[in-house]
Amino acid sequence: MKLQLLVSCRHWILLGLVMIAARSHAQPSAVAESRFWRPDGPVNAILVTNDTVYLGGLFSYIGPSTGSAGVVDATTGDIQTGFPRVEGIVYSGAPDGAGGWYLGGAFTSVGGLQRSNLVHVLADNTVDPKWVPQANASNLVIRVSGNTVYVGGGFTRVGGKTRNRLAALDAVTGQATAWDPNVGGGVVAAMALSGNLMYVGGGFTTLGAQNRARIAAVDLTTGLATS
Repeated sequence: MKLQLLVSCRHWILLGLVMIAARSHAQPSAVAESRFWRPDGPVNAILVTNDTVYLGGLFSYIGPSTGSAGVVDATTGDIQTGFPRVEGIVYSGAPDGAGGWYLGGAFTSVGGLQRSNLVHVLADNTVDPKWVPQANASNLVIRVSGNTVYVGGGFTRVGGKTRNRLAALDAVTGQATAWDPNVGGGVVAAMALSGNLMYVGGGFTTLGAQNRARIAAVDLTTGLATS
């Protein structure tokens, strides 16, 4: 299976691009059953008899699918059931401090609801109806600090405002704050918080009104690059 993300939070670990979900039985339809169990390699033979499907091929695992994200217990490896299905790719995730998760990536819907590249999944596995930043391009990294969710990626609009590749969002409303480093020339792919500074890395050439090639430190109050 393909893993793109590993983020820990107390007893749980968030895995991106893990194929896990509840078992289901295929129904007669012209549309493929999205929750049907999937193998990790090619299937070369199929036989259906007595309500049982026999498969043969070059796979070593077969199991249900959650889409692009799932949560497992960090100690036992047990799957947290009921996590909403993500349609697309998950690149980033961060715990919300209350048992839920902020996710970012290149996706279009989560749990059957339209969400563009950013979503907040609550502790009860429902999609937060209030947090809808609607980033217009992919999100590659997320960091949470208090009531602020910092996001970085390739977007130019998020949280209802023009924000080039780096933004601070209200953790409750999803709206962009006044903080605006205005990154130019390439994506933001990495972030680390330290005190009143954020260190960022990526493919950019300008940040916070200064020429900065691919790495910079940004003041969390002013949004300007430090020396």
